[in-house]
Amino acid sequence: MGVIADAAEFALWPPNILANIQRVLEELFKWENGHIEHYLTVITAAAEHSAGGVIADVPRTVHDCPDHEDNYFLDL
Repeated sequence: MGVIADAAEFALWPPNILANIQRVLEELFKWENGHIEHYLTVITAAAEHSAGGVIADVPRTVHDCPDHEDNYFLDL
């Protein structure tokens, strides 16, 4: 949350990252759906407040990271 609120360069989020956060909270941490929805709403609001937000169409230019999810962050 601090990264979203403090750093403009991390203010944009692709939807697949939010989906991955949701999956981890469900499967690993066993959070209830209502808590997950609230958390995702807070993350989205914080990103939007920092002049960013959730973007649906991330330009795909980086493909060389072994973890494909990291490529999304590098593309942003």
